[in-house]
Amino acid sequence: MELTEFISRLESRILSTDVDYPNVTNLCYEAKEYGIPTVTVFPNMIDMCRETLKDAPVKICALISYPHGGFSPQQKADECANAVLHGASEMEVVGNTRETKSQSRAYLVDEMRLVKETVGRDVAVKFIIEIEMLSDEEAKLACEAAAEAGVDWIVTSTGEYCTLDENRNDKMLVPTVHEVGLIKETVGNRVKVQAEGNIVDVETALALLAAGADRISTPCPVKLIREFMEREENGNV
Repeated sequence: MELTEFISRLESRILSTDVDYPNVTNLCYEAKEYGIPTVTVFPNMIDMCRETLKDAPVKICALISYPHGGFSPQQKADECANAVLHGASEMEVVGNTRETKSQSRAYLVDEMRLVKETVGRDVAVKFIIEIEMLSDEEAKLACEAAAEAGVDWIVTSTGEYCTLDENRNDKMLVPTVHEVGLIKETVGNRVKVQAEGNIVDVETALALLAAGADRISTPCPVKLIREFMEREENGNV
């Protein structure tokens, strides 16, 4: 894989609210400088990102119904429509985990389809399924619902929840090769796959891409890019 391809498959993001203006503008400046194709932000950050990015070929993705996905389908659709008006060209929507775990496929399809129909063909719609909370069968059900509804991407998780390490300390979630492979095996080429979580090293990113991820969403894309460049210089890519 060439560096340009690696960068083209990255997404930068801000998923926390304890940030100031420079955090938001720096996200956009980094994307412009390194050619990162997409930045994901809260809807109230879209105007600032649009102004900072101006004519740069960087897409703005709006994070919808974060973090628990507990909005009604109509609320999610309305929030997406408003984000489009402000300049977002992608939607990253937290799905309804309760309905997934309850095997409510019809609900999931209807919710996903409503969002997609609301924003239209030209706006990419991504649904987060929080796969770390699901059994393999539940994850497959969510993926099949996404394919049926015609959404564009399945996202592994918000990546903002924690698990426990061997010492029972909080440990940020990282998507696994198994999780990405399960999604890819289920949807094939019908829906794209985004690995999202605490992906903070290039080895993990490359492993997830090899497992079937089309995109890596990371809080530190520049770190990954620099690590990739070091690997290239050492002949390890």
